[in-house]
Amino acid sequence: HQLPMISILDETGHLNDQVPEDWQGMERFEARKRVVDWFVAQDLLEKIDDHEHVVPHGDRSGTVIEPMLTDQWYCDAPSLAKEALRAVADGETRFIPNNWTKTYNEWLNNIEPWCISR
Repeated sequence: HQLPMISILDETGHLNDQVPEDWQGMERFEARKRVVDWFVAQDLLEKIDDHEHVVPHGDRSGTVIEPMLTDQWYCDAPSLAKEALRAVADGETRFIPNNWTKTYNEWLNNIEPWCISR
């Protein structure tokens, strides 16, 4: 689709310069209320419905976690796995007990790129 990725929140949960000037710098929860109020004032809001959905929260803080668009860095784990698989196949690396060799090979033969930027 080639649409640009636009994020309206900064790292602190405040609206950034991608939103109208009156809302810039506003805290995310207050901004949600103000945006709804704006739509109501403009007679652009037909109704508000309650619905259940999962909102992720931080394990320790309990704070709502907002999805953020960020660049991600990946390690090419499949390429790195080739040498490790070869070492086991050639007997340079052995597992004791040997039944772990199959588990190891299954894991590395199906490994995917590893996101290291999170």
